[in-house]
Amino acid sequence: MAFPLRYGLSRYGSHMDKQINTRAAVTDGSPSSTETNLGGSAFATTLRRALLAVSAALVAVLGVMVPAQAQTPSQFDYHWSSGSNIIVVQEMGTLAKRWALSAVIRDWDAAATLRVHRGQCADFPAQHCVKVAAYNQEDSGAGGYTVITPGTDEPTLIYLNRAYWDWDTVDSHSVTCHEFGHAVGFTHDERSGCTSEDNRRTPSAWELDRAARAYQNAA
Repeated sequence: MAFPLRYGLSRYGSHMDKQINTRAAVTDGSPSSTETNLGGSAFATTLRRALLAVSAALVAVLGVMVPAQAQTPSQFDYHWSSGSNIIVVQEMGTLAKRWALSAVIRDWDAAATLRVHRGQCADFPAQHCVKVAAYNQEDSGAGGYTVITPGTDEPTLIYLNRAYWDWDTVDSHSVTCHEFGHAVGFTHDERSGCTSEDNRRTPSAWELDRAARAYQNAA
């Protein structure tokens, strides 16, 4: 059984020292069709917190948390089970312009052998699917997170926290670039790029080259 792999972007400090890197059977759930349904009701918030508590307990019991200091440089994981070099990005609801999703898609599409475009995942069954949604959780301490199920072609889910707009640490454009880097395959790289540098809005030349090499055999 494949368990989801979750990467979170903390509001505190740098990307590197506050990342969440866990394998657990319980996640926050799937994106809904609108932004409001993802985070709005008190019941949904209570349920989400309960699920997160269970997830943390599973992590503690199973010993599956990977501390940041144990990570090695240049981590990349081609997590899909099939060999497509195309990622279709499905926007769940209408995302605010400040997330700059179109710009992030364009910038990651610049990798030589990787193609990234908008669309409905159901219309492109042979392509990798990434679904992007917004939610609002002020006390989560996370600007966003990505849920991947390694070794499968299950959709990768990116959640962007609207509550992050009130924080003064990182802007929303850089959050989107960072989380999309995880969807492409970067874990928490120690080289330059939006998966490692605070407030960086574009992938680095090294990130684009590494992604191109990873997807080259699937082209």
